[in-house]
Amino acid sequence: MKAPKILLLIVLSGFFTANFAFAQAWTQTSAPTTNWLSIACSADGMKLAAVVYIPPDARLAPASPIYVSTNSGTTWTPTGPFWIPIGPFPENSNWGNIASSADGAKLVVSSTFGPLYTSADSGITWTATGPPSGDPWYDFAVIYWAGVASSADGKELVAAVFFDNTSIYISTNSGSTWTATTASTTGQGWSSVASSADGRQIAATTFFDTIYISTNSGTDWSATTAPAAIWSSIASSSDGKKLVATAYNNGEYGAYPGSIYTSADSGSSWIITSAPSNSWQAVASSADGNILVAAVWGGLIYTSTNSGSSWNAADAPSTNWQFVACSSDGSKLFAGVEGGGIWTAQTMPGPSLNLVPTNSNLALSWLVPSTSFVLQQSTDLSSWSDVTNQPVLNLTNLQNEVTLPFSGSEGFYRLKTP
Repeated sequence: MKAPKILLLIVLSGFFTANFAFAQAWTQTSAPTTNWLSIACSADGMKLAAVVYIPPDARLAPASPIYVSTNSGTTWTPTGPFWIPIGPFPENSNWGNIASSADGAKLVVSSTFGPLYTSADSGITWTATGPPSGDPWYDFAVIYWAGVASSADGKELVAAVFFDNTSIYISTNSGSTWTATTASTTGQGWSSVASSADGRQIAATTFFDTIYISTNSGTDWSATTAPAAIWSSIASSSDGKKLVATAYNNGEYGAYPGSIYTSADSGSSWIITSAPSNSWQAVASSADGNILVAAVWGGLIYTSTNSGSSWNAADAPSTNWQFVACSSDGSKLFAGVEGGGIWTAQTMPGPSLNLVPTNSNLALSWLVPSTSFVLQQSTDLSSWSDVTNQPVLNLTNLQNEVTLPFSGSEGFYRLKTP
């Protein structure tokens, strides 16, 4: 019988972990070659939903579908509404950004000249929702959606409006109704949003202004100390404490830095990282904020395994990267190309198993993995048995949790591959 691969072992007096290298090899998935714009990823990296940008000269044709995958991008299926009318005009709208709940069931997607759409069945069917869209020539600023984000349970949603310095909307019922917040920027408008797992911590980036945060689900907003920049993307850890934001370097708009900034205190303070100056297009974060992946428009993909302290170029082609995403444990990474395909990189996860005594119980937890693991226990490090208690997903921190009675004797716990 083949011995199980031990990834982590916990003794009541301490723990040790195996050391895994973070692989950098990227391979192209079977997704078609097209103008990929945005992707949403479930916590385990299995369920994906990706949208396509439609060139202006093709907007009289049916819209590109939303593509979904249930196997980490091995195969893709077109789905979604195929025609999004722009007000009274016989013209097709464009897809914007897409976000997902932790289980990949609930999705929200924006359209640049139309309503927001939601799905409760992993993209099989879609429903138009959101603040009413209108005639783009008279109501342009109200309907040009810039970014969307979702809480882990898919109930708390946030959507920001491009080319409008006041409009960020929130929903507390999976998009059934939306409410305008008091968010306001002195810049040109909003560019992206990110949310904590519980939806309380929200961060929003702007064009030509700073980064704004809310700590109460969008009720109140405050400007941070981040510099004015052409902010392109922002990502958050599950607790909202660790943030990472990318800025676009474009001389057309003046001397704005093309940098990556991080915050370890929910946006109260920011530091510029050692990432090279570039036209940073997109960024994604693992649930603990340790693993980051960022893409350059017309350049490379970079990764960090220490919350942005250092960056390494990945083994991926130099091209027009449009988006990146990652699983909660950071072991499955995804990136899409405008005028190209969708790429992925995967590594063997090495989860940290946490053990906390609580009254007469032991609480064990580990970050939702992209590979299935079985929790085992032993009293002698020789004979192991599966723990029959099924883990429960904590949607506030994306941790699998198991509670066991405390026996008072020495015990050992490990995670193994099935």
